[in-house]
Amino acid sequence: LLQERLRFLGEAVRAGLPAAQIDFYMEGPDALQALDPDALKAWRAQALAGLQGAAAQCEPFAMGLLATLHDAGELAPRDAAQAVGDAVAEGVVRRRLPGDERLRGRLSEPMADAELAAARGQGGRLAAACR
Repeated sequence: LLQERLRFLGEAVRAGLPAAQIDFYMEGPDALQALDPDALKAWRAQALAGLQGAAAQCEPFAMGLLATLHDAGELAPRDAAQAVGDAVAEGVVRRRLPGDERLRGRLSEPMADAELAAARGQGGRLAAACR
Protein backbone atom coordinates (compact mmCIF):
# COMPACT_ATOMS: atom_id res chain seq x y z
CA LEU A 1 0.00 0.00 0.00
CA LEU A 2 2.82 2.40 0.84
CA GLN A 3 4.56 1.60 -2.45
CA GLU A 4 1.34 2.37 -4.32
CA ARG A 5 0.92 5.66 -2.44
CA LEU A 6 4.48 6.72 -3.22
CA ARG A 7 4.00 5.78 -6.89
CA PHE A 8 0.81 7.86 -6.98
CA LEU A 9 2.56 10.76 -5.25
CA GLY A 10 5.41 10.51 -7.77
CA GLU A 11 2.92 10.85 -10.61
CA ALA A 12 1.23 13.81 -8.92
CA VAL A 13 4.63 15.45 -8.35
CA ARG A 14 5.45 15.12 -12.04
CA ALA A 15 2.03 16.61 -12.84
CA GLY A 16 3.03 19.70 -10.80
CA LEU A 17 0.49 19.49 -7.96
CA PRO A 18 1.96 21.54 -5.07
CA ALA A 19 0.32 19.52 -2.26
CA ALA A 20 1.67 16.29 -3.75
CA GLN A 21 5.10 17.84 -4.22
CA ILE A 22 5.19 18.61 -0.50
CA ASP A 23 3.70 15.25 0.53
CA PHE A 24 6.27 13.36 -1.53
CA TYR A 25 9.03 14.89 0.59
CA MET A 26 7.10 14.53 3.86
CA GLU A 27 6.39 10.83 3.22
CA GLY A 28 10.09 10.20 2.74
CA PRO A 29 11.68 7.33 0.88
CA ASP A 30 10.48 3.84 1.57
CA ALA A 31 12.72 1.37 3.38
CA LEU A 32 13.95 -0.22 0.13
CA GLN A 33 15.06 3.15 -1.25
CA ALA A 34 16.84 3.91 2.02
CA LEU A 35 18.88 0.74 1.54
CA ASP A 36 19.69 1.42 -2.14
CA PRO A 37 21.99 4.45 -2.58
CA ASP A 38 20.96 5.03 -6.21
CA ALA A 39 17.24 4.94 -5.40
CA LEU A 40 17.78 7.23 -2.41
CA LYS A 41 19.70 9.70 -4.60
CA ALA A 42 16.87 9.64 -7.15
CA TRP A 43 14.27 10.19 -4.41
CA ARG A 44 16.23 13.16 -3.05
CA ALA A 45 16.46 14.72 -6.51
CA GLN A 46 12.73 14.20 -7.13
CA ALA A 47 11.81 15.52 -3.67
CA LEU A 48 13.97 18.64 -4.14
CA ALA A 49 12.58 19.28 -7.61
CA GLY A 50 9.05 18.82 -6.28
CA LEU A 51 9.54 21.28 -3.43
CA GLN A 52 11.11 23.78 -5.81
CA GLY A 53 8.13 23.34 -8.14
CA ALA A 54 5.68 23.93 -5.30
CA ALA A 55 7.63 27.01 -4.21
CA ALA A 56 7.58 28.32 -7.78
CA GLN A 57 3.78 28.04 -7.56
CA CYS A 58 3.91 30.32 -4.50
CA GLU A 59 3.35 27.62 -1.88
CA PRO A 60 4.76 29.18 1.32
CA PHE A 61 5.07 25.88 3.20
CA ALA A 62 7.34 24.57 0.43
CA MET A 63 9.41 27.76 0.64
CA GLY A 64 9.83 27.28 4.38
CA LEU A 65 10.79 23.64 3.96
CA LEU A 66 13.36 24.59 1.33
CA ALA A 67 14.83 27.22 3.66
CA THR A 68 15.35 24.60 6.35
CA LEU A 69 16.63 21.95 3.94
CA HIS A 70 19.06 24.31 2.21
CA ASP A 71 20.53 25.30 5.57
CA ALA A 72 20.78 21.69 6.74
CA GLY A 73 22.09 20.35 3.44
CA GLU A 74 19.58 17.51 3.60
CA LEU A 75 18.58 17.10 -0.06
CA ALA A 76 21.41 19.06 -1.66
CA PRO A 77 24.68 20.60 -0.46
CA ARG A 78 24.27 23.23 2.25
CA ASP A 79 23.55 26.69 0.83
CA ALA A 80 22.99 29.37 3.47
CA ALA A 81 22.28 32.11 0.92
CA GLN A 82 19.57 29.98 -0.71
CA ALA A 83 18.17 29.19 2.76
CA VAL A 84 17.83 32.90 3.52
CA GLY A 85 16.36 33.58 0.08
CA ASP A 86 13.75 30.88 0.59
CA ALA A 87 12.90 32.18 4.07
CA VAL A 88 12.49 35.72 2.77
CA ALA A 89 10.29 34.52 -0.11
CA GLU A 90 8.15 32.61 2.37
CA GLY A 91 7.85 35.72 4.53
CA VAL A 92 6.84 37.88 1.58
CA VAL A 93 4.17 35.40 0.48
CA ARG A 94 2.83 35.08 4.04
CA ARG A 95 3.09 38.85 4.52
CA ARG A 96 5.34 38.34 7.56
CA LEU A 97 8.78 39.42 6.42
CA PRO A 98 11.45 38.16 8.83
CA GLY A 99 14.00 40.56 10.26
CA ASP A 100 17.74 40.06 9.96
CA GLU A 101 18.05 38.61 13.47
CA ARG A 102 15.34 36.05 12.80
CA LEU A 103 17.01 35.07 9.52
CA ARG A 104 20.38 34.72 11.24
CA GLY A 105 18.76 32.71 14.04
CA ARG A 106 17.54 30.02 11.64
CA LEU A 107 21.00 29.49 10.10
CA SER A 108 23.38 26.86 11.42
CA GLU A 109 26.41 29.08 10.65
CA PRO A 110 26.97 32.86 10.80
CA MET A 111 26.46 35.00 7.69
CA ALA A 112 28.11 38.35 6.95
CA ASP A 113 25.93 41.45 6.53
CA ALA A 114 26.69 41.77 2.80
CA GLU A 115 25.85 38.10 2.19
CA LEU A 116 22.62 38.45 4.14
CA ALA A 117 21.63 41.54 2.14
CA ALA A 118 22.33 39.75 -1.17
CA ALA A 119 20.37 36.68 -0.04
CA ARG A 120 17.50 38.89 1.12
CA GLY A 121 17.43 40.42 -2.38
CA GLN A 122 17.37 36.96 -3.91
CA GLY A 123 14.37 36.08 -1.74
CA GLY A 124 12.57 39.20 -2.90
CA ARG A 125 13.15 38.17 -6.51
CA LEU A 126 11.86 34.66 -5.78
CA ALA A 127 8.70 36.09 -4.27
CA ALA A 128 8.17 38.68 -7.01
CA ALA A 129 6.49 36.08 -9.22
CA CYS A 130 3.90 35.51 -6.49
CA ARG A 131 2.51 39.02 -6.49
